[in-house]
Amino acid sequence: MIRKHKRSCLAVVFAVLFFFLSIQSSSALINAQVSADNSWPMFHYDMSHSGSSSGLAPNQGNLIWKFRTGGAIDSSPTVINGIVLIGSSDHFLYALNQNTGEQIWKFQTDNQIKGSSPTVVNNQVFVCSNDGILRVLSITDGSLVWSYRTGGALLSSPAVSDGKVYIGSADNFVYCLNAASGELLWRYNTGAWMSSPTVIDGKVFVGCWVPGYNFYCLSSESGQLLWTFFPKLNIMSATATVANGSVYIGETSIPGWLYSLSEDTGKLIWSKEFEMPVSSSPAWDEGKIFVGSNDGNIYCLNANIGSTIWKARTDGAVISSPAVCGGKVFVGSEDQNVYCLDELTGKTNWKFATDGLVKSSPAISDSKLYIGSDDGYLYCLGEKQTLLSFGIILPGLLAIILGIAVGSVYLFKKRKIKLNKHRRI
Repeated sequence: MIRKHKRSCLAVVFAVLFFFLSIQSSSALINAQVSADNSWPMFHYDMSHSGSSSGLAPNQGNLIWKFRTGGAIDSSPTVINGIVLIGSSDHFLYALNQNTGEQIWKFQTDNQIKGSSPTVVNNQVFVCSNDGILRVLSITDGSLVWSYRTGGALLSSPAVSDGKVYIGSADNFVYCLNAASGELLWRYNTGAWMSSPTVIDGKVFVGCWVPGYNFYCLSSESGQLLWTFFPKLNIMSATATVANGSVYIGETSIPGWLYSLSEDTGKLIWSKEFEMPVSSSPAWDEGKIFVGSNDGNIYCLNANIGSTIWKARTDGAVISSPAVCGGKVFVGSEDQNVYCLDELTGKTNWKFATDGLVKSSPAISDSKLYIGSDDGYLYCLGEKQTLLSFGIILPGLLAIILGIAVGSVYLFKKRKIKLNKHRRI
């Protein structure tokens, strides 16, 4: 009986050993899969501000963690190298652990970080504040690398391209600086407060917040004016999206408008009228445009002609800019909810309630969604991983069976050797 009990215990030991080895292997496999596209390094994902990522999207909207700042958050998060960066109206930029939400470091500016989202290039963080200063920080510890002061508040998100950084200021200038040193290369006077610049294909696209001014296309190298577009009611605070030779830009007026312009000439391709302002920046994916409106709807439009494919209703203005990933559309609303919609139909897959208006735009990374709220929290949403997850429990069960089998074979061979020894005696 004692020998039989020992054999059973050894078999269990083998099974447990194989089980934990399988969990480690499964975790490594999962990490390898999500590391293929696990960053969201700037506002609306990329230089064209497409808002569309090929990474893995969260299937569920469970709260994984939340981090409280000292003020409202309408800045949008950046995610890179396991770090989440978020600015708050409490004057601080925070760097958090992507998986746990624990604070790594924080940096204090002299005013609110409001609207402007950080941009990360070459392990350096470019961040603007309402104090009018663009700062460049080390992503490792938040130490200051260099700074540049403009003559007005900075609500725009920095755009970094080909060794240059571009920002729009409330002093009416678009600035182009050397990204390594902060040296001024050129600036252009639009005559009005500007939106965040979109920099792609050798061009800088920027709109004005003040009535009576244009949407501008400038040379990214020299700052020379290439073309202008004069909108219907002249308020263009949203950030432009560039895709397939077209520029998509919303007008923050009543009624609101969304325009599709030729990237090369600024010629109008189509325009679509909305009952309320379009403060949201459009996302582009597979020939479709996704954009929110202050009328409370998220719209999916045909990118070529502007016709409505579907619209989804929320109970508040949609200032948040949609993110598209994995066949889903993610966006916040001033009804205090974060929405996950089906990309093809607009049907709500899930929604998550915060305790404040959601003006922040989502960032998607490693099957998780990161977004801020006026309640002062940065939220991380997704599917909570447990041992019951299919990707872990199935290998675990197989490991138990294999462990028992290996243990039994080992004990059988050991017993057979002992019997042979007895026979020889």
